[in-house]
This record gives sequence, C-alpha cells and structure tokens, in this order.
Amino acid sequence: MHPSRVCEKTTVCPSCGEIHSGICQVPQKCINCQGEHSATSKGCPFYIKEQNIMELKCRNHLTTAEKRRICSQSATFNYAAAVKANTPINVIEGQINEKMETMVLKMNEKIESIVQTINAKMEQQANMLVGMFERLVESLLQNLTAINKLGGETISPSRKKKRSTIFAKHLEVFSTSYIPEEWEASDYRSSSKTE
Repeated sequence: MHPSRVCEKTTVCPSCGEIHSGICQVPQKCINCQGEHSATSKGCPFYIKEQNIMELKCRNHLTTAEKRRICSQSATFNYAAAVKANTPINVIEGQINEKMETMVLKMNEKIESIVQTINAKMEQQANMLVGMFERLVESLLQNLTAINKLGGETISPSRKKKRSTIFAKHLEVFSTSYIPEEWEASDYRSSSKTE
C-alpha cells in the first residue's frame, strides 16, 4: 500500500479494478483479493493482512521485506504465527543463554580450583605454625628446667649477678622477634624427639 501521488502504475478504478474513467457501472470487485467489495474496503483480507504486517513490523523492529517473508511462509496468517516464525531472535537468545551457561560453569570450576588451592596453602601454613609452636614450647620447657636446676643451688652474691645475666640471655630466646636458627631446619622436630 502506498499513496497515489507516489504510485508509478496506471490508475485503476477502486470499485471494479478496471482501467476506465468516470462513474463505474460494473459490480464491485477487489483488485487485491478478487473479492466482491471495493479495493478500499477495510474488511478486505489483503488490507487486514497488510495492517497486521505493519503492526508486527513496528513491534518487532523488522523491515517490511522481513515481515512479508515471514507472513508468506504461512498460508493462514495471524499474530501468533508471525511471532512464532520470528526465529532469529529466539535463536540468538538461545545462543546467548548457552554461552552464558558455559561461562558460568567455567567460572565455577576456576573458583572451586582457587578455593582448593587456598585451603591447601592455609592447611600447610597452619601445620607449620603448629610445628613452630610445639618447638617453642619444648624450648621453653628445656630453658625452665635449666633455670630450675640453677635456682636450687646456693650461690654467692657475685654468682647471683652472673646468674641474672644468664637469665637475661635466656629471656632473649623467648622474645617474639627472635627465632633460633635450629627452628628453621626442617628436621629439628624429628631430631629433638629422638634426643
């Protein structure tokens, strides 16, 4: 459908569909559908189909040629059939959904892998800290035992002064900033237990 001012075809009678001038004496016949009505009738199936095409074209943002192709694929045209036949959008949505699902699965796998790695590192660090703590406790007990042995003897005032300097040296061992070199050796734990 288009306005008469831009039509390049020969003008025909809207009532009978024939080429003539003047008042039409022939019974009405639609040039579009060959029905018994005027070509300008709003009840014409061709007119209704064109209106539906225009409506669907606007709603689905398609060109007129695309909508005509969709409508010509089905002999009985209705809105539901036209929307159902509009597969490109449905196909694209399906592809996007599939890609999103695969991306989510890959992300979940990576996250799970990272969590397992972090858990393994944390467990390793915790075991190392427990080992260091056990060695510290053993060292403290050994030093306390040595101090107790020194404390049981009677000593002169000059020896007491010497004893306090030895005690101060033992306190250095307990400071948090000082870690004995033997603690850093990996076999210290096993060697201290065998002694």
